[in-house]
Amino acid sequence: MTIQENFCPKCGGKTENEGLCNKCKVSSVEWLTCEKRVPCVICPTCGSMKKGSIWTDVPYDRKQLAEELAFASVAVHVDVQDLELAISTRDPNPNRTYCIVYVKGVLYGEPVQKTCEMLIVWTKENCDRCSRLSGGYYESTIQVRATDRRPDSYERE
Repeated sequence: MTIQENFCPKCGGKTENEGLCNKCKVSSVEWLTCEKRVPCVICPTCGSMKKGSIWTDVPYDRKQLAEELAFASVAVHVDVQDLELAISTRDPNPNRTYCIVYVKGVLYGEPVQKTCEMLIVWTKENCDRCSRLSGGYYESTIQVRATDRRPDSYERE
């Protein structure tokens, strides 16, 4: 190494530019974060899913939905390139799905690899529509009155 070459102030290795080398940059950056617990609320009657405070009537496949929820809970640094994601799921019981997300990529020219474990919690809650239907909210009694006469059979039906 000559005096004109750049070196990393952290490890002392060669670097192309001023500052940290790529290995030290990668070790100092938290490039993958994920949520450990992901809740999902589903209506047991009609199968609607609750996102925030809004119910969606989209039919879903539980395995596919678990994968989508797991991938959505993973946050990867913007500088990661050639990103590859893989997932394995298992259901220890009907209300829980255990997921492991495998993440590979290249960050600052260095290959990176990490796993992320999470638990998807399936909660059952009646949606607004099913709650109203089961409570008889949409049912009503209509009174038909005729002025100065009796209602005919059509009006009574």
